[in-house]
Order: sequence, then C-alpha cells, then structure tokens
Amino acid sequence: MKVEENPTVPRKLKEMHDGNEKWKLKHLSNDTNVQALFTEKVAPLAHKKAATLDPWSNLNIDEVQAIVDQVYGAGKFEVKEDGPWLGLVCIMVQPKFIYLTLDSGHCSFARLAKQYCEQGIGNRR
Repeated sequence: MKVEENPTVPRKLKEMHDGNEKWKLKHLSNDTNVQALFTEKVAPLAHKKAATLDPWSNLNIDEVQAIVDQVYGAGKFEVKEDGPWLGLVCIMVQPKFIYLTLDSGHCSFARLAKQYCEQGIGNRR
C-alpha cells in the first residue's frame, strides 16, 4: 500500500478562504442576491439569536443552519463547521462582544477616575 497526499483537502484555513485571511461574502455564493440577503437578513437574525447566549458563546452549526434555512429556504445551503456560513456568522457576532466588554471597562474606569478627581482624593499630601 502506498500513502499519497490528497491534493483536494486544504491544509490551511487560508487555502480554504481562497488565499484570504478570513471568510468573505463571496465565499457564500457568487450570487449577489445571496450575499445581500446575508447582510440584510442573516446578520440581524444571528445577532438576535446571539443576544440570548452567554457572552463568551457562539452560535453552533444547528442554530446557524436554522437561520440560513429561514432566510433562503430549507436545504438550499449547508452550514458546515469549517465553511463560510458558520465562519462569517462567528466573525460577525464575536468581535461585538469583545468590543462591548472592553468599552464598558473603559467607561467604568473613566467614571471612577472622574469621581476620584472630583472628590479631590488625589490632591491630598
């Protein structure tokens, strides 16, 4: 038996993304209507669903598949673990949590610093 490399299996994520660092809408389909519906319908539904999860969680394959089926019709597209549908939804939902967490921490610190200065606590010698 001879073991040979399978050229059809991408070895790196970048290869799966056609040389791009991240998934892009064009990876869903060449049809611009599919891309537009993703932005107009799938994205808002994914954000709405993600809002019901723990902040550190992401949508799973079944949840994204349900949204895709709702928007495009059952069975038209298949959501896979290493595919663009799940990848784009995760990219779109997760950074918002990180930004909001960092922003709320920054705002809390700014309020605390303002209160500290207003009370003159830092001016005592």
